[in-house]
Amino acid sequence: KTDDELRVRLLKEGVQDYLTKPFVIDELLARVDGLIGERRRAGRQLRESEARFEATFEQAAVGIALVAPDGRWLRVNRKLCAIVGYTQEELLRKTFQDITHPDDLDTDLGQVKRILAKEIDTYAMEKRYVRQDGGMVWVNLTVALVWKPDDRPDYFISVVEDVSARKAAEAELKQRNAELERFDRAATGRELQM
Repeated sequence: KTDDELRVRLLKEGVQDYLTKPFVIDELLARVDGLIGERRRAGRQLRESEARFEATFEQAAVGIALVAPDGRWLRVNRKLCAIVGYTQEELLRKTFQDITHPDDLDTDLGQVKRILAKEIDTYAMEKRYVRQDGGMVWVNLTVALVWKPDDRPDYFISVVEDVSARKAAEAELKQRNAELERFDRAATGRELQM
């Protein structure tokens, strides 16, 4: 029956379409075909979007992880596994706390607490992970939190870039500068004695 209030209420509640009585069967079938076609298009678009996300996630040149609020790895890409030397299965049985260097853990956890308290939206830091083989890897970590619709934390998105080569070059440069300063002081001291 034609009832303007009912139609408005139903549309506000998410009804996709309606027919008023009396209706023609051909109109009903046409509307059903339209709704089915729209569902199929939406499903196809969703599958395409998921495939693009999957390809981006797995083929990224940096490590990417989805991490639970308690620190459990929920999903990790191949690049992250290569950076830390763990297989995907091994990482998924661990937390980020398990592989974070002890000297960096408090700083990282402090930033996590700030995001959970909504003091900050994202953070970035350089830190070390303990690799599966026991070695250390320096990374630049960038973290953001995804919230559920009910305002509870859902998961962190972590982007991990291996910066070990840069850190090694910085340490080498620092050492060479220290050697040059010692040499300079020694040379200056000999000149003064002459």
